[in-house]
Amino acid sequence: MLFRSMKNLLASKDVWAQLQIGGIMKFQGSLIFYHAGIETGLFKILEKPSTLEEVIRESNISNTQLLSSLLDMGCALKEISCRKGLYRLKGSMARALAANVPLAALVSETVRYHGDVAQNLDSFLAGNTKGDYLKDFGGVIAESSRILEPIIKAFIYHTVKKKAPLTILEFGCGAGEYLKYYVDINGNNGGIALDKDTSAAAIARQKLRENNIEANFTVAQDNIIHPETIQGKTFDVVTSFSNIYYFSDEERLRLFRAIHALLNRNGRFMLVTAFKTSHLSSAYYDLIFSATEGLYPLPRVNDIVRDLKKAGFSRVKVVNLFGDYFKGVVAYR
Repeated sequence: MLFRSMKNLLASKDVWAQLQIGGIMKFQGSLIFYHAGIETGLFKILEKPSTLEEVIRESNISNTQLLSSLLDMGCALKEISCRKGLYRLKGSMARALAANVPLAALVSETVRYHGDVAQNLDSFLAGNTKGDYLKDFGGVIAESSRILEPIIKAFIYHTVKKKAPLTILEFGCGAGEYLKYYVDINGNNGGIALDKDTSAAAIARQKLRENNIEANFTVAQDNIIHPETIQGKTFDVVTSFSNIYYFSDEERLRLFRAIHALLNRNGRFMLVTAFKTSHLSSAYYDLIFSATEGLYPLPRVNDIVRDLKKAGFSRVKVVNLFGDYFKGVVAYR
């Protein structure tokens, strides 16, 4: 019977596509398991080996049959193990999700935001519309963007030198995690962090308190193109990390001109962003952003350089940070 089943399957004209179903199931099952593990606190609980009864008690889960199926899924994915009635974390992803806030936020963003894009993409295409996601996911996006922090941190330390104190404006500051690095480079560095999203600005203020740098930086909810909080101020450095796709082509040129006007004579503008290339990651986020109200397609590097020079910057330097699609740009006034 098994031989006949396999023979019939291999005779199908779509055999290779059908064989990929297992991969799709593993990917989708992983997302379901990871998201549920985060939301229920399961990964935190299983940092300590626990029985099913202990998991039920600590998680306040009432649907024990569904929990059992979820745990079986985790075992099938080899993200958790069960020996002698004790469940524990096993896989690298489950272990990371127990404590890695940016990674957990990225899973949540993928399931809730990107998943909704997948469900509604046909209507967006037919109706020439986009999804209104930013109001609900601004805080989650701010946290998930920190997954790139090690790469951006390296760019900051490479570009900002330990010399005289700098006045810094960081717009689209998100969670505000990068502000502590400026202070680490020079304890007298300081300035203002802007974000137009209420939840992101609130997270950034909390990070200032946690990192004990409230004397160096303040956080304001404001729009960089039409700011109210920084009128009359100038800065040595202006930074923009992973948010240039919040601006249309026309807005981007106005933005660069506004930044040029905010810089002191020898000031610099530091920009980090993903760019439009043929890479899968670039294509993925280009699609997600193109389907989101308030976001725009990823820019091409030549367009960014062109607009910076149009805005008046005298010199533009581009460096690869991760592959050929995630780059750092330094524009000199």
